[in-house]
Order: sequence, then C-alpha cells, then structure tokens
Amino acid sequence: MQSEVILDAKKVSKDYKNFSLVDVDVTLRKGQFLGLIGPNGAGKTTLLLSILKLIPSKNQKDIVWTKNKKPYLYQNIGVQLQDNLYNLSWSVKDAINISTKFNTDWDYVNKILYNLEIENIAKKIRQFSKGQRQKIDVLIALSNKPKVLILDEVTSNLDPIAKQKVIQYLKFLNGQHELSVIITSHFLDEIEMLCDTFFFIKKGKKLFEKNKTEYRMHGAGFLTKEFTKLYKDDKTVIGEDGRADFEFK
Repeated sequence: MQSEVILDAKKVSKDYKNFSLVDVDVTLRKGQFLGLIGPNGAGKTTLLLSILKLIPSKNQKDIVWTKNKKPYLYQNIGVQLQDNLYNLSWSVKDAINISTKFNTDWDYVNKILYNLEIENIAKKIRQFSKGQRQKIDVLIALSNKPKVLILDEVTSNLDPIAKQKVIQYLKFLNGQHELSVIITSHFLDEIEMLCDTFFFIKKGKKLFEKNKTEYRMHGAGFLTKEFTKLYKDDKTVIGEDGRADFEFK
C-alpha cells in the first residue's frame, strides 16, 4: 500500500528569455526522500520555486499540496534555498522566532541546535561562517516542525565532517518522523546515500524518475555513472575517468 500523497503537481511550466521549464510532473509521498538531479541550468531551482509557488508559473492551479489547503503549504513546509529567506542582520534566535511566528517550541529547537552543533544563537547570522550559516539554514527550515523539507544545495559550504553530520541528521528525521524531503545536490554520493527516489531533469524537461531499488544491482557510485551517461552532451560534465572533457566531441 502506497503512502499518502503530499504533493501532486502536473505540467509545471515556467518561461524565461533563454530558458523554459516544460510540463514537469512531480509527486511526493509521505516519508519519501526525493533527489532532484541535473547539471547547472537544468531547471532544478526553478522547479522548486514553482512548486512552492514562490514564482508564478503556468498551470499553477495544478500544483496541489494535500487537497490544496494554503495553510498546509505555508505552515507545514520547511525551506532552504541558495538565496537566504531571512535578513542576515537578524540573530539566529530572531530568525527562529519569525519562522515559527513567535510560537517556538524551544525544547524541540534545542535538540536541533545540539544535533547540528550550533551555538550562541544571540549572534547575528552574518557573524557566522558560510558553513555555519548553511547549518543555520537547516535549523530555520526545521524550526516550525515541518512535514515536508525542501533543500537546495544544502551542504555546498560544509566541510566533510559537518556535511556528514547534516546528512545523517536528515536521514534520521526522514526515517524516524516520516519527513518528506526534496533535495538538490551536485554531490551525487550524498544523493545516493540519502534518497529513495531519483528524479532526473535536463534542459527544463523531466527525463524520468527511478526508485533506488532499480539500481540495487549496480553497486556504489551508480548515480555518477547514470549522470555521466545522461548528461554527457553538456560541456561541463565530468567523465567516468574523473576528468572534465569540455569538448565532448
């Protein structure tokens, strides 16, 4: 028996001058961990912004979050984007309180602070390093006890140890609390470890979607091989030998 559908989005489309997102369907179920995969410029962030209704897009009425109740969209989803959703002059505590509309469960938040090793939340966010800010992004996204988490390049500024801790914590939340997650990352080993579903997008179009079980016979590193095969005509893709071939002729 399949779990409850959290998001059902049909033919998500968005036109820019030099790029179009074209008729992309996305479904997210309770407890699903979906990895959105594609090279730079494929449309991953545009897709996330569209399903969150942060940018106007075609067929917006067909982007349905649990019976299309607006409170669900705005109260039950935690979001981390590459562009900050908060003011860097705020303290971490201010950002948490604003995110939770000053109804913060500090027992819950303190557990996140402990697990992500974030200290001195009275400091202004701009006073933290880029790596620490990245963890603060996760903290703020989780502070309202979301049922869905949207993460866009969430570990890009983290050192290897901090990255591993964030990955393990996200995996824990997904497993223990059936948190539904959509994540983008260029670290394919990270996507491979975290996700149960892989969603491939190229030049604004969905290629296909596969469950992790479909790769079970391929061994570790299967996503790197799949990525290379699917995007080898993109000039900046890294070849199977680990080197960049910028011609691909």
